[in-house]
Amino acid sequence: MSDNTQLTTLGNLDPKLASALCYVPIMSINIIASLAFFFTEKENKLVRFHAAQGLMFVVTLMVSGFVFGLVYGLGTVFGIVVDGVLGTDGLISLLVSLLLLLLMMLFLAVVVLLPFGLAAMAYMEMPTRLPILAGLAERIAGLESGWND
Repeated sequence: MSDNTQLTTLGNLDPKLASALCYVPIMSINIIASLAFFFTEKENKLVRFHAAQGLMFVVTLMVSGFVFGLVYGLGTVFGIVVDGVLGTDGLISLLVSLLLLLLMMLFLAVVVLLPFGLAAMAYMEMPTRLPILAGLAERIAGLESGWND
């Protein structure tokens, strides 16, 4: 049975701090910490879970960012084409671009704020289980269901 209060193998860090570092999005700390703790922490299940979930979260944000960028570009092109066909002097492309820009700003707010919230929750030892990602993280980390009850 593992002890979630034991210092980490890598760096002798408090498990709360190690768990929080897996989400901090400054200068790729989350990617580096998640990879390092995922491969070095065999005993501390809590840190290993946060490392796996943090990695999956970063990958999800990267894929989502790519998709949002693609949708923004295609939407802008669509607006320009519709303007050319209808002869609306750029009104349609302007409206489409503004709508997509608003959605992109909302996405960026989530990308910037959510990781810090997750890091704070992990540090305070609050349940930090992201829908869908938590179950996958448990499987990747080799944890049985209900390991943290």
